Amino acid sequence: MVPADGDKIDIRTVPSHPEDIGAAIADARWEGEPPAKGYLYLDVLYIEEVQPHWPEAAKAEGKWSLLLGRDEWITDDLETLERKLYDWAASEGYFEGNDSIDPELNSLTSEYKAWNKAQGLNLGSADEHLFDENLTAEQRKWLRDFSQRWEGASPVLHNGVFVRQRDVPR
Repeated sequence: MVPADGDKIDIRTVPSHPEDIGAAIADARWEGEPPAKGYLYLDVLYIEEVQPHWPEAAKAEGKWSLLLGRDEWITDDLETLERKLYDWAASEGYFEGNDSIDPELNSLTSEYKAWNKAQGLNLGSADEHLFDENLTAEQRKWLRDFSQRWEGASPVLHNGVFVRQRDVPR
């Protein structure tokens, strides 16, 4: 959800904790296993609350569980797991072309593509070319300025809510 001020991004679809997310992720459960509890994100991703029927070793590691591919983390630090989930979701394209998730980054992406085209370039990530000797000084300056704007617009988790990096108190 992006509030009217556009500065906060909350990708949770189930905002209160711990909700019964069992219906949403029923296909990801073993038959006969109790319904899951935890947080649901973007209607399909979730961080699950460790349950009493889990192995003792898992319960000893923490309260929250995140499984991405073959990697699993169990910890009491929900914020760290949310950051991992957000980074993974971004890398997997969950936010691409979704203006309701992040209109500012989508706008910057469009600007970067248009600049590349106008310059006759096909660069990858802007920050990888900040010191590219094949570019003019003017192009490198534009990339530095663009990278700073991108970094400032990038979301980070602060006190349980995603905010723009430029808005995190220092």
